[in-house]
Amino acid sequence: MHKLIHDLAQFVSDEACLRMEDGKSLPWGDLRCVRHSSLVCAKWIKSLMSFFLNLRYIRVLNLSFSNISELPNSIGTLKHLRHLDVSETHVEKLPESVTDLNGIEILMLNNCFKLLQLPKKMKNLTNLRHLELDIKRQISSMPKEFGKLTNLQTLSAFIVGKEKGQCIEELKDMRFLHGSICIVNLENVTNMREAVAAKLEQKPCLEGLELQWNEFKDGLEEQQILAGLQPHNRIKWLTITGYGGFMFPSWLGNPTFCRIERILLQNCRYCKVFPSLGQLPMLKHLYVEEMHDLTRVDDESQGPNSFPSLQSLTFHNLQNLQQWKDLKAGDMPNLTHLTVIDCPSLNFLPSLHYLTRLESLEISQCPKLQCLPAEGLPDSLECLIIIDCSVLKERCRVHEGEDWNKIQSIPKVEIDYEDIFW
Repeated sequence: MHKLIHDLAQFVSDEACLRMEDGKSLPWGDLRCVRHSSLVCAKWIKSLMSFFLNLRYIRVLNLSFSNISELPNSIGTLKHLRHLDVSETHVEKLPESVTDLNGIEILMLNNCFKLLQLPKKMKNLTNLRHLELDIKRQISSMPKEFGKLTNLQTLSAFIVGKEKGQCIEELKDMRFLHGSICIVNLENVTNMREAVAAKLEQKPCLEGLELQWNEFKDGLEEQQILAGLQPHNRIKWLTITGYGGFMFPSWLGNPTFCRIERILLQNCRYCKVFPSLGQLPMLKHLYVEEMHDLTRVDDESQGPNSFPSLQSLTFHNLQNLQQWKDLKAGDMPNLTHLTVIDCPSLNFLPSLHYLTRLESLEISQCPKLQCLPAEGLPDSLECLIIIDCSVLKERCRVHEGEDWNKIQSIPKVEIDYEDIFW
């Protein structure tokens, strides 16, 4: 903020806002008018505990980037508090009295790396709209009956537990969730009924969803559970990690998911059938990694004119993929980036010359790949990278290799980290 604007704001809100800075004395006057307080110094930390008692009507308290390591129990007396920010501090836990702040709407705990649990009675904060915290990386379990926070709009993750009050069903009434959410420990969901009870299909404001398993269980059960976790069709990006089913549910490729732009399928190692995603009208980015039981990708099964909006496609660490075939004219008309990495069993590539907008092609760690497609590569290709593919490297030798004529017109060619000039 420009200094003039900052000074004007301070003048206008002189009585309502309190900003404590180094080099200034601690204010001990009539603080009944203070509604917004921020701490931008370190020297007042010890005085902070008793200071809370004088801010009965405060609505916004910003303690972010301060050196505090704890909050006093007296914070529970600030009944008018609506916004509490302790981001980037050393706070290790929140006092249970925080759950007495029935009117609080925003609780910001970003980058509080020592904070490992939330108060047990979080369910009391029924007016909470935004909980900003890296739950997935910091919290080991959700407080019981977290589902009573039905006004929540911002929730980065939900950790599924086994005990009553911590199951996935706690999500059922959180219909106002916005942005994205990661649902972790899905191995604790025991059947399709529990999955359906989360009512993900009734959360139309969610844009991003990550579904994460950390243990492989019965493949058929996991197929049913994923079928029951169908989100609302307005979702824009989807990540599925650690799924142990043999195939994906039909909803994943349903064209009614007309807004989905990005799909990441990671460590779905027992899946034997490539999902039918070709008719998703807005899918732009597809990343498939560690699907080890997959042996073939057949574009014929993706329907006519498949992947109409796809711009980038990555196959990474597909250990048993042997065939990728049946790419046809009209498929992937907007694909610009294609990456194939660590597919040691892949023998042949499909007819890539149909990809008339392809600009970048990277082929890495595919030692069994016999040659570039017989029809050649598209004229649009600007960059070709080949790494650790011994057969291809030999075939692409300048002027001598059998595939040299297929690559000689590409502006940039790199083989085993060396630029090829001719």
